[in-house]
Amino acid sequence: MLISFIRTIKIKKRARKTIFDEFEQVIFYDEPSFKGKNFIEYLDTVKETYQGKIIESSIKSNEIEKEVNYHNLMSIMRDFLPLNDWMAALIMFHDKFDKDEYLFKFLKNLERKVFVDWLTGLTIAERLTQIYRIIKLIEDKNNPLEIIKDPMFNEEIKILKSKFKDSLDQENFYSKGNYKIAKYVLLRIDMERNENLHKKVSFSGNITVEHVLPQKPNNYWKRKFTDKAIQEWTNKLGNLTLLNGTKNSRASNKSYGEKIKTYFKKKSDFSVTNELENIPDWNKREIDNRHRRLKREALDIWINNI
Repeated sequence: MLISFIRTIKIKKRARKTIFDEFEQVIFYDEPSFKGKNFIEYLDTVKETYQGKIIESSIKSNEIEKEVNYHNLMSIMRDFLPLNDWMAALIMFHDKFDKDEYLFKFLKNLERKVFVDWLTGLTIAERLTQIYRIIKLIEDKNNPLEIIKDPMFNEEIKILKSKFKDSLDQENFYSKGNYKIAKYVLLRIDMERNENLHKKVSFSGNITVEHVLPQKPNNYWKRKFTDKAIQEWTNKLGNLTLLNGTKNSRASNKSYGEKIKTYFKKKSDFSVTNELENIPDWNKREIDNRHRRLKREALDIWINNI
């Protein structure tokens, strides 16, 4: 993986050959002095950055909340974003400027860019191209603030607001990009809600996305929802929540009251799930209200506060 990060930083294009051939025929050909000792030393630098800033998710700051928020955001990105090429951009930024005070700002911009591109439907090839643009930007600029303030992380994202909202509103939101986008959105909202607790969290284990109105409703749910409403609301954001372990399979298509008992037999780790305890019944109005609330929170995280 580390060697592939170096390949991405150096070439900034999708692979056309084997990684061995690209190093021999492109990287070392264009930069002969990089071969040998210099490559080994750079590999060691990349390894150190990867271990410290990505795996351990650690920065040093005079503000504890920045250290905590960096750790938590990196934890979500590292474990739940579908591509890892963005890591090469973060490694390059850190190794060029070596200032943690800017690294957190850059990570927030990087996460926003990578996620918005994913949610709004860019293909894998298009998303990789955007990451290569970021790496080229880092290569060209000598001031980290110029990178952080670049239109790529600001104006270019703002103009996607309408498309972003439409993506969140899709009836098949859960199946968009499989289940991964839905899980990422809920985890990121959950993290943001707990931002002021100053508590480092690792989002690990068997985290699943639960449909409160189930995908295979029984007669209890069919009495509460028409066929049209089931089609409209089952896979929308407002009907989804997060569960740990086996709670998802145990809850299944039980009644709403029974589901709540299952969810809270042991207190949930997730704010987006705990809020359900205060909702007495699950109907179209409640799903719509929660959907609008979650959508506003998502817009605030990724679009409104640029």
